[in-house]
Amino acid sequence: SVADIMQTSRESSYKPEEIVALVKEYIQKHYTNEITLNTLSHSLGFSSSYLTKVFIKLEGITPSKFIRDYRMGIAKQLLSEPGASVNSVSTAIGYSDPFHFSKSFKQTFGISPSEYKSTLQ
Repeated sequence: SVADIMQTSRESSYKPEEIVALVKEYIQKHYTNEITLNTLSHSLGFSSSYLTKVFIKLEGITPSKFIRDYRMGIAKQLLSEPGASVNSVSTAIGYSDPFHFSKSFKQTFGISPSEYKSTLQ
């Protein structure tokens, strides 16, 4: 299809480093919203398989893992602020479900957000 041809042309006109930079920039600007691989690839105009392949080759992780890691880094900063709740931090970094946020946080750091917060006091 014409869309496939245009996408292939777009993919070949960018260096892999430029694509990774675009992905990171997009994530840094939109991490407060829900970001899926599909929304990311659609917004940037690359196929999700190509985006993933390039990102893994240069970064060693998938775009999805980068999104999670980026959000978790911000979550740690927000949780260290006095009065910050797990629910408010969850919403602030783009998670609609606090339980899913807590699960991701624990997967990343080995402790729950509440446990992390209690270590700061």
